[in-house]
Amino acid sequence: MDLMVGSVDAKRLRRDLIRQLRSIPNQKLPNVRNKIYTAEMADEQSLVAMAKKEGLEIRRYIR
Repeated sequence: MDLMVGSVDAKRLRRDLIRQLRSIPNQKLPNVRNKIYTAEMADEQSLVAMAKKEGLEIRRYIR
């Protein structure tokens, strides 16, 4: 696990993560809908974890 100093821009990260999840062709599947719902309600740490799992580059969002 890499050490992050500072915090992330959670608003931008959430927006981009949800945008990426909604661009999935079969977004009506329950597991994709659940990911979108989780991203909408997640705190900063959970967002970072989800974004890493989905393959987003986190460095762009570190303040």
